Amino acid sequence: NVCAGQYNYSMALSPPGTKGMALLPTGIAGVVYRPRFIHPLVFNQSFRSAAETGDDITFRFATLLQGTPVFVANRSNRLGDQGEIAGANLQQINNAKNGHANTWMLRKTAQWLGAAGFCNQLKRTPG
Repeated sequence: NVCAGQYNYSMALSPPGTKGMALLPTGIAGVVYRPRFIHPLVFNQSFRSAAETGDDITFRFATLLQGTPVFVANRSNRLGDQGEIAGANLQQINNAKNGHANTWMLRKTAQWLGAAGFCNQLKRTPG
């Protein structure tokens, strides 16, 4: 249960073609969402501040509220590669010590959602 603070971020990559609700897409220039897939809560400054530098976390929780699953694309379909983009400092910060920074931001954002009464709205299935 994410809102109970039991989620731990994993840096393990999911294979192409994987689809699910429990996936957290992170990266540089490779996560694409249609506006209708994102809950309007994403515009709440307090919500966005909970994840600090983890915008991927903010967007993923906002898409969970809409019931939007994640689909892992083939590498050839991705918009960019981490090695191709200079200055990957934010990625290094968020994935420091095997993703512990992302775990901390996930838990902090989940606590914010719980305090704001949104946890019961998180979708575990698409739709």
